[in-house]
Amino acid sequence: MGLRDWSIRKKLILSNIMMIVIPVVLILIIIGGTVFGLLMIMLPENQANMLFKVDGTVSTYQLQLAFDSMCEKISGKDKEDGNDLTALTNALEKLGASIAVTGGELPYLTDGVTVDEIETEAREIAGATDLENQPLFLRNDRGLVYLMPVTNQTGEKIRLLVVSSEMDFEESSSYAIWDNWDKIKLIIKISAAVVAGIAVVIVVLTGLVLAGKLYKTMIYPIKSIRDGAREIRDGVLDHPVEVYSKDELGEVCDDFEEMRIRLKESVELQQRYESSRKELIAGISHDLSTPLTSIKGYAGGLLDGVANTPEKQKHYLRTIYDTACDMEGLVDNLFLFSKLDMGKMDFQMESIPIKAYLTDFCAEAGLKIQGRSVEIQLDNQLKDKKFVSIDQTQFGRVLWNLLENSLKYAEEKNVKITITLAEEAEKVVLRFEDNGPGVEQEALEKIFDSFYRTDPARSSLKKGSGLGLSVAREIIEGFSGRIYAEASKLGGLAIVIVLPIAED
Repeated sequence: MGLRDWSIRKKLILSNIMMIVIPVVLILIIIGGTVFGLLMIMLPENQANMLFKVDGTVSTYQLQLAFDSMCEKISGKDKEDGNDLTALTNALEKLGASIAVTGGELPYLTDGVTVDEIETEAREIAGATDLENQPLFLRNDRGLVYLMPVTNQTGEKIRLLVVSSEMDFEESSSYAIWDNWDKIKLIIKISAAVVAGIAVVIVVLTGLVLAGKLYKTMIYPIKSIRDGAREIRDGVLDHPVEVYSKDELGEVCDDFEEMRIRLKESVELQQRYESSRKELIAGISHDLSTPLTSIKGYAGGLLDGVANTPEKQKHYLRTIYDTACDMEGLVDNLFLFSKLDMGKMDFQMESIPIKAYLTDFCAEAGLKIQGRSVEIQLDNQLKDKKFVSIDQTQFGRVLWNLLENSLKYAEEKNVKITITLAEEAEKVVLRFEDNGPGVEQEALEKIFDSFYRTDPARSSLKKGSGLGLSVAREIIEGFSGRIYAEASKLGGLAIVIVLPIAED
């Protein structure tokens, strides 16, 4: 799992840690290098000799420690034992050093010499006409000079001067630790400014790099969501929302893409329903106007006396009655579809033997189609008596709808209808097939959609309103069954109804 797949919380924590750790590590490295460089500047290579023995008893390093301890006691920082200062001066005087402490509460001068004599000797060893009042630690072949101005806790100026021309050093070398103090302070200030500038640059660069990484994993998904929202706002639903990661923003992108797909499907479904609704309204308007025109014409003929014989009058009245019955059937079909579509249909379920029911249906259908070139055959392949739970009235509506479809699309040729009963996987399977013109393969799944017609040119309800098979599907699914279409072995269309077997 890559960085872009981490959660936003982990990314922010990592970013904050790196914003602190990286600059701190780099700054410490720079400071360490700077300090090391300063030490190299302040301490020449021959200063390592400070650790060498001076006379077999005292080393230069020990002298430095003694001088530092004297400065602390003179300034008053170390008040633990005042006798230590006397012990240090005695030890240095035994080595041949002359000491002068001027100013403050603890003035000191080596016996037998004056301050001027010590100053003169120090200038001779240092090779200078005047000693500046600044720190100096000098050792050469002429002797040793240590000069340190000190300020005590009360603000008094104290001057410590140690001079020795009698100390015998193993190697003769000249060096001064504090003779360029102003230059050293300048170097420190410049170094501090450089380190601060580099630190700022490091922090800025680190922030930019981490921001660039986070931009790719956080800003891009937000931009993708923003662009997707604008396209949806503008009605463009064909462009997918790109997903750049698997973090929280990636999940939002996934959800947004799912919303876009569902919205697109909803819009397409709404467009299909709208188109079908318009077609239905157009078809209903046409099929209502046609019978109304017929009723109006025949009623006018009766009123105007065109039907001047009892036979004509009876024919006119019969036509008006049949047309009104057709209109009533159309209205009933629309009302039934509306109830089924809203789920407000109450089925009167009964457990009935399916073979006996279909036998009665075939007998009744045979009477209605008597005199027409229609053959209806029932093929029972059930091995024993099977029951199904159905609403007899609504199931009969389904079968009559299938029969009427077969007859309407037969186009006056010899019609052969076969109803086959079989059992598959503890289900009763009913196949209603004919030898009519059939339906194209790509339209088989669509014929059960509301308002769908295989031939859009048929706007008359005489060839179907597009509701019959939709009503049939709603009814069969209300029986916990399913219905689908396939090509018939007779050359036409086969409607297959699958119902669960019920208890007797």
